[in-house]
Amino acid sequence: MDRNPYVINVFNSEQQEKFLSTMAEMGILASEEYHYRKYPYNELYIIDLANKTFRRIDKSDDTRAMIHTGIRVIWVDDFIKEVATCSKPERVWKKIYRQDGTLAYEGFTENGMPHGAGKAYFPDGGTYQEGIFGEKGLLSGVEYYDNGQVRFDGILKYHYHYGPNYPVYGRCYYRDGRLMHDGQFKIKFVGSLGYPTVDEPKDYGTIAPGDRPRY
Repeated sequence: MDRNPYVINVFNSEQQEKFLSTMAEMGILASEEYHYRKYPYNELYIIDLANKTFRRIDKSDDTRAMIHTGIRVIWVDDFIKEVATCSKPERVWKKIYRQDGTLAYEGFTENGMPHGAGKAYFPDGGTYQEGIFGEKGLLSGVEYYDNGQVRFDGILKYHYHYGPNYPVYGRCYYRDGRLMHDGQFKIKFVGSLGYPTVDEPKDYGTIAPGDRPRY
C-alpha cells in the first residue's frame, strides 16, 4: 500500500455522514449500505483518491498491509481539511531533541513527529528503537534494552484505542541475550479503556518501558 490511500477513522454517526457527504461532493458515491451504520465507530474507511474508490474495513481486522508503511489513520475533519486545502503533510527528515538537549529521534517525520523510517534513542545516546514509525510509535523494526541487547525484533500492530502499539509477531529476548519467544504474540486488553498487555510470552513485561524516549 502506498501513500496515495487515506485511512479514515469514523467514530460516530454524525462524522460518518459528514465523511460520506464529502465523498459525494468529490464524485465518490456510496451505496445505501454505507449510510446510517449502527456502529460506525467500529470501522475504518480506506480511500483511493486517484481511482475514486473507497472500502470499509473493521477496526478489529489485522490490516497487515498498513503495518509496514507508516500510513496515518486520521480523523474525518483532518481528512476534509487536507483534501480541501491540498495540504497533505510533508514527510521530512529531522532530528527531535528532548528539553534537556539529548537526541530523542532521528528520521522521517510528519507534522514534527516520527513517521516513516527512523531511529529513537535513550537519554544516554544508546539506540532504543529503529525501523518504521507511525502515529503512535514503532510499527516494524527492532527495540533494544538500555544495555544494547535486542529486546524485540518484528511487527507491531497500530492500536486504535488507548495505549501503545503492541507486538504481534517476531522474536523477543531476555536482557542477557537468551531467546524468550519466536512467533505470534498473545495480547490481552485490560481495564475499561482496553490497554494492551502481552499475555504470552509471560516474561515480556510492559510494552512501553518506563524509560522510553519522549519526543
